Amino acid sequence: MCYTIKQTFLIPPMNDEVTVETSVKVKHTKEEKLPRPLTSFYDVTNKELTLQELIDKSDQLFRNYHCSISQSANLFKITEAQNISPLWFEHRKGRITASKAHEVLTLRPTTNPNKLIMRISGYNSYDLSKKEAIKWGLEKEAITRDTYIQYMEKNHSNFECKLSGLKISEQNYFLGASADGVISCSCCGRGTLEIKCPHKHKDKSSMDAAKEDPTFCLDTQLHLKNNHKYYTQIQFQMFVYDTDYCDFVVMTSPNDVILLAIVRICRDPEFCNTLISKCTYFVKELLIPELLTRKLLHDYKVANTSVNDVTKREILLV
Repeated sequence: MCYTIKQTFLIPPMNDEVTVETSVKVKHTKEEKLPRPLTSFYDVTNKELTLQELIDKSDQLFRNYHCSISQSANLFKITEAQNISPLWFEHRKGRITASKAHEVLTLRPTTNPNKLIMRISGYNSYDLSKKEAIKWGLEKEAITRDTYIQYMEKNHSNFECKLSGLKISEQNYFLGASADGVISCSCCGRGTLEIKCPHKHKDKSSMDAAKEDPTFCLDTQLHLKNNHKYYTQIQFQMFVYDTDYCDFVVMTSPNDVILLAIVRICRDPEFCNTLISKCTYFVKELLIPELLTRKLLHDYKVANTSVNDVTKREILLV
């Protein structure tokens, strides 16, 4: 059974740039310890395939690509460091992950999907580490998790929270997620943890943020809005981890006091079915053909080379 938790409590102080693709070489021996990276299915000869041949080859890859339980477990363990793990980055490439799921869900038929395909394929590189909002969120994640654990240990039987690496869905190997923790207790069973530390609202309570900012993820009842990207992220995450609930934790720190809003989100089967159906279509029809051919990456390089050549000629003519 999934119970809704709304708990707010105080604890005393305790630019987008597109780059060429980079990849990490991964050695595979015997029964590979790790899944085969999706980027490794590229072959220059695939560019010569007819449309029907490419459709057939894409369908074949979707049906035949496999990730064993031991491979998935090894990847999950070895990528616990998440964004400082090269393998975490490598195995996210070519997979729809929880943070991208909302973009796939809300993609309109009239919208060109190429930019999204390129981001999921790992062609776009963003240096977010120096951005104040990202830096603040990363710095506060650990203390938020520790504070959450302290609260849960006092209110749940045999509560545990373990770090999580990249989890590959057992139902669709082209989908993956990285929760901020895998949680369990005798009373509620197994779930996931998702932490948000919004820098924009760091100096106010979640309730005040909800009242003042219509774009804030929580409403004034401290419910997660079901049209917000975080709702999609969490539902996708629960599908990948095969859990029935997620504790969504929002941390702010007005006056240097840690304030947590803990919201338990239950799995929404109808929403998940729609979401996973759309993600599966995106994978089969749009993503896998790009993994095989890298056509968009090639076209991007050609376009930018042409622009650079024109610029160079103009400079020489001045």
